[in-house]
Amino acid sequence: MRLPDVPKSLTARRYLSDGELVPDVRDPLLGGTAPSTLIRAGHVRAHHAQAAATADLLFRAAPPQHCLHRS
Repeated sequence: MRLPDVPKSLTARRYLSDGELVPDVRDPLLGGTAPSTLIRAGHVRAHHAQAAATADLLFRAAPPQHCLHRS
């Protein structure tokens, strides 16, 4: 699934913590993978030492995301 308007989606969602992060989205995919996992896999680059931890905290969902359908 792709988000048609990433800035609007990020503004509209609720966050579990305060913090600041400046994402540069090159591929607006929706997913439930932790940013630190994507960084370790080489799919996301972090430009600051605390970026992964900050992103994990800000984008954590409560309850966690899930999909009842399999493709």
